[in-house]
Amino acid sequence: MLLVAVCCASKVTVSAQTPDQTTGPNQTWTATSDLNSNNANPTRTTESHTRNGNRTVDTHSLQRRGSDGQFEPYQDIETETLQVNSTTVRTTTRTFGRDTNGRKTLVQVREEEKRTATGGDSSVVRVVSNPDANGRLQPVQRDIEQTKKISKDVEETKTTTMLPGINGLAPAMQVQERRERGANDTVESQKTTLFPDGAGNWQVGEVRQATTRQEGKSSED
Repeated sequence: MLLVAVCCASKVTVSAQTPDQTTGPNQTWTATSDLNSNNANPTRTTESHTRNGNRTVDTHSLQRRGSDGQFEPYQDIETETLQVNSTTVRTTTRTFGRDTNGRKTLVQVREEEKRTATGGDSSVVRVVSNPDANGRLQPVQRDIEQTKKISKDVEETKTTTMLPGINGLAPAMQVQERRERGANDTVESQKTTLFPDGAGNWQVGEVRQATTRQEGKSSED
């Protein structure tokens, strides 16, 4: 057996970084880094974080070098997290690209609401929407996730994914996962993937079992 190793040198330079200026509920920082690689077009990433009370806004902006040698905007991702109350968190992520004229254009919106119960149960609803030809947002995926705490060491999660159909969004896949913590920091899990059969019933498509250990080693059947 002959192993050939190829090493690619990349240089990452943090050109500017401003740490948190305040403590407590209000925090703001910005960090910019340049990535220069021998095998790729140089890029510049700017990340910012603003926290004001129960509202947090994180932005991730990517620039790439244009034909004139200057950095130009390429992609922006803005994530807004709102702590509605002690049990509910809403997160909205907006992804922007650039059109042929270089104008900032909305590409996708991802909305998520998570509710947590005192016993450890939780429910999450995620909706992904894309703009149509007229710029109006149209939902293209909806996930409903429910997690139940069966016991101290056993947890079950059921996630139903809905995709566009003839009459709008319709159930297209369901994933049922059971996780049980065992001895020596191991976690036994079983993940079952089901698909609709056309008659309103779910049919098993795949079953996967895994054992995960804290050391990072795992085995799957």
